[in-house]
Amino acid sequence: MARPKLKRPIYRTALNSRGYYEIHWTEDGKTRRKSCRTRDAQEAEIWCDQFIAAREIITVDENTVSAICDAYYQSRSTQLVRPDNLKFSLARVKEHIGNLPPSLISQATINGYLMKRKGRANDTIIRELKCFRAALRWALGDQAPRFIMPLSHSPARDRWLTKEEARKLVDAASAPHIALFIELALGSAHRSNAILELNWLGVSEDRIDFGENVGKKRRGVVPINNQLRRALTKAAKIRTSDFVIEYQGKGLKSVRTGLNAAHSRAGLGTSGTHVLRHSAATWMVADGRPFEEIAKYLNTTVAMIEKVYGHHAPDFLKTASNALMF
Repeated sequence: MARPKLKRPIYRTALNSRGYYEIHWTEDGKTRRKSCRTRDAQEAEIWCDQFIAAREIITVDENTVSAICDAYYQSRSTQLVRPDNLKFSLARVKEHIGNLPPSLISQATINGYLMKRKGRANDTIIRELKCFRAALRWALGDQAPRFIMPLSHSPARDRWLTKEEARKLVDAASAPHIALFIELALGSAHRSNAILELNWLGVSEDRIDFGENVGKKRRGVVPINNQLRRALTKAAKIRTSDFVIEYQGKGLKSVRTGLNAAHSRAGLGTSGTHVLRHSAATWMVADGRPFEEIAKYLNTTVAMIEKVYGHHAPDFLKTASNALMF
């Protein structure tokens, strides 16, 4: 979708029936008028110029924040793996400052937004404002208002499941497709979207092909261990669709509700799908597998594995600590 055009009414002066000049313009499909309070044409033109200048400071001849957010979402949604994330972030912005024109967005406006969103996680607020900033730059380019976000990201969460907790989680899954999702996530170390989009054509006797990368999210081919092979063989016998993860003969876009319910029944609280991939990576690191091997399995970089999971390695910094003996 094209960027929204900034709309400025066409103003003109005209005499009314009493001989006074008025400013006429059309806005929102309606003709509007404002008296210049003078019968002199030159004074009327001066008054008109001043009126327009003052009005543009107050109302601005451009679309509102809500209009720009909507247009930006329509333009970007088809290019995103999870467009709802953008939709929800922009919805919060529209809720609190949607009626403002962009030229009235200032640091004070952003600070006020932070106060209204107080109590929400810093990462959530930062994501909302980043989406808002992207929408402004998309619509207005270099003319977009600038602001800073005086918030720091929340500390990284290091929640991962032990293997005992993982077994409890599978046992607590009330539906077969939830149990299979858990086993696939832990056995393949792949993301939720890749698993939910997995087709049986990608499953063979000894490997799973998750298909092409989507955006910046890498996918790939991983081997199947014996535990996962048993789960997939069982599921294949009762399948009713082409999707590996199915419910009532259809694929799913999310298993969050069923997964959270399983977490709760297993006494593990609630957690997102990413904790499963995080747990799988942690297990491999703790087992002493080379970082290069793990990075290839997860389709990521060695640097990321070392940064996020390195402290789980059994020999992490052992050599350095030995150097400190005296």
